[in-house]
Amino acid sequence: MSKQVVIAGGGSAGTVAALAAARNGAQVLLLERGECLGGVATSGALSVWGPFDDGDRLLDWDRDGRIEAGQPLTPEMQVGKRIIKGIPEEILQRLTDAGAATDYQYGFIPVNPETLKLVLEDMLLECGVEILYGTQVYDVVRAGDRIAALCIGNKRGSQQLPGEVFIDTTGDADVAEFAGVPTETGRASDGQTQGVTMVFKLGGANFAGRFYQLREEISQAEERFTEAYQRGECTHLYKVGCINKIPGMSGVVAVNTQHSYNINACDPKDMQKAILQGRRQCHEIAALMKKYLKGFEQSFLLETAQYLGIRETRRITGKYVFTREDILSAREFADSIGRNAYNLDIHLPGAPGIGDPIFLKPGSSYSIPYSVLLPQKIHNLLVAGRCISSTHEAQSSLRIMPCCMVTGQAAGTAAALCLQYGCLPGELPIKVLQAKLREQKVCL
Repeated sequence: MSKQVVIAGGGSAGTVAALAAARNGAQVLLLERGECLGGVATSGALSVWGPFDDGDRLLDWDRDGRIEAGQPLTPEMQVGKRIIKGIPEEILQRLTDAGAATDYQYGFIPVNPETLKLVLEDMLLECGVEILYGTQVYDVVRAGDRIAALCIGNKRGSQQLPGEVFIDTTGDADVAEFAGVPTETGRASDGQTQGVTMVFKLGGANFAGRFYQLREEISQAEERFTEAYQRGECTHLYKVGCINKIPGMSGVVAVNTQHSYNINACDPKDMQKAILQGRRQCHEIAALMKKYLKGFEQSFLLETAQYLGIRETRRITGKYVFTREDILSAREFADSIGRNAYNLDIHLPGAPGIGDPIFLKPGSSYSIPYSVLLPQKIHNLLVAGRCISSTHEAQSSLRIMPCCMVTGQAAGTAAALCLQYGCLPGELPIKVLQAKLREQKVCL
């Protein structure tokens, strides 16, 4: 089963990395612990992407309301310039053509997770990627400063998978950690990571627009939630959170509100706690919404996510560590491999709430340097997705799925070019990589 490029993790970053590597001529094997591709967007039930543009994020919800009300958008209300293109845009177009994604003019984009699973598999199979589901990486075999093979386990037992270039898109930097790459976890002060969330789906919802944003109704419902908590009707004090309709599923919504705190998602005991707590709380929240939230009187719980929504665990220490200041200054890097415009979005580690989001100026975005994909110590490994080299604060912007796809496309393209040029990822001329990314319509 030896392949030239072996990728661990079939979420948004890993799937796009596999596509990019295969389209550029590499033989690719993609390993995924679950039974579908897409990660948080599918198994995690978080079926909303965005932003793909550099518009004013504070206007996203108002823009949604105006469009649904049939009101024209004034120039300042228009969505921004699209800065995430390439393979992510291609996936989005396939979903849109299938009626499984909403019009881009809104900003944030709900997608249909079932269609997404099929679209991603079709795209990988079209270019010859081999997918191995139900497979976990548990160690690596090193040969000096390189990885010789990944140690994997599945229903056939354990085995070693050799390769020439490896890409870690596990989200938790598992491969990097096993190989001895320096990593950091959480805040610099105490190692605490952002809260984790179990997303759930409801059927029978009835409201206008793609997102539930009736402010008065939300305020009234949350008052009732508080009273219910004080009466002992529920175990925690809940918020309504983010609710979005799922395209092609009448009356079905995804609800992103539950949080578990003080969780290290790389610790199995903490994960057990978060899963058990999360599922119980999803049932409680669903019951409260049915009882107290307008438009949910006939709602019912359809599904709790198969995977927890993990915002942050390990991050590699790479050749460069991306910082908060790089984002807020909209820094331009000479080794740029893509762009992002999402705000700083820290879900507090130890208590309910979200740290004050800090937004970029409308029309601005920052470049992502290739050097944050290059780990220290191991020279035939690339890293993409939410575990790239960054600080705790910067990671809160980099972690979103469109940005993970951007870094995935860069990593997959770089891996294939390394095979063509007979070099290691850190030796690949940046202008060669950038030229190839531009050919693939990536915005640098």
